Amino acid sequence: MVPVFLLPFAVASALATGSASAGSPTAAPAADAAHPVLDARGAAAQRLLAEILIDADAVDLATASASALRFRVERAGEAHELIVALDGRGRVAHTILRWRPRRAPAIGELSWLGLAIAEHDAVVGAHVDEHGIVSLDLDDGTSVPLTPEAGDDYVGC
Repeated sequence: MVPVFLLPFAVASALATGSASAGSPTAAPAADAAHPVLDARGAAAQRLLAEILIDADAVDLATASASALRFRVERAGEAHELIVALDGRGRVAHTILRWRPRRAPAIGELSWLGLAIAEHDAVVGAHVDEHGIVSLDLDDGTSVPLTPEAGDDYVGC
């Protein structure tokens, strides 16, 4: 379990309010039942992260650090925030998908990610290198850098 003090504020808030769950992904209670929050920990969080990225219509990385990633995601025409908490070794420990009112649409700079990880069951970790490049670590040991150049292999540019 990741200590709450290592989690970003949004994840820590979800834990404190009881919207977080253990085990398999669940829909947490939300004010608007049509837009549930998906929430998972451990191996279930790693699988949920892969599923969300594969199914997304558009994906943008909003922020990244050694302890958390935050993505803007569009799924089925709805805007979402995807928060991924990482443990001290960079492994995915907690994944939360929240519905968000549409402010600005996701540009989709990382929308190719679904193609890159489509054959994988889980995103097990992430890391930020010394140049600030974020990479996702997949269940087979491969690593996918989140750069436009990496996307060229998947979008035929």
